[in-house]
Amino acid sequence: MENKPGVSLSIAAIFKGLLYTFATILLGTIILAILFFLTNWPESYLYYAGLFILTIGCATGGFTAARQSGQRGLAHGLAVTLLALLLIWFLALSLWPGDLSYRSWLGRLVACALGGSAGGIAGVGKAR
Repeated sequence: MENKPGVSLSIAAIFKGLLYTFATILLGTIILAILFFLTNWPESYLYYAGLFILTIGCATGGFTAARQSGQRGLAHGLAVTLLALLLIWFLALSLWPGDLSYRSWLGRLVACALGGSAGGIAGVGKAR
């Protein structure tokens, strides 16, 4: 597909990417829980493993959205990332209404933005 000026983002592609993002995060979380249960890994690895799963999930969602739309991969990847993080943030606020540090979310935002944009750029290259 050609990139035409004035063409907006595909909402259907973004929601499909969001679905793939959360499916990947869910699957990765289940695998991570099983690994932590069966091994003697210290809990200090949990933050970094969770950040890795979040990044891979955003990359998968960005890839899917950009591949379906066939154009503007960076924008689609970042849109999926932003929506995923907003939904996760609101879910975290509703389940744990305590103080959520903005500093801890900054690391997640950067990691997911890198994953989502890389997935989006790669997805345009694999467009149907």
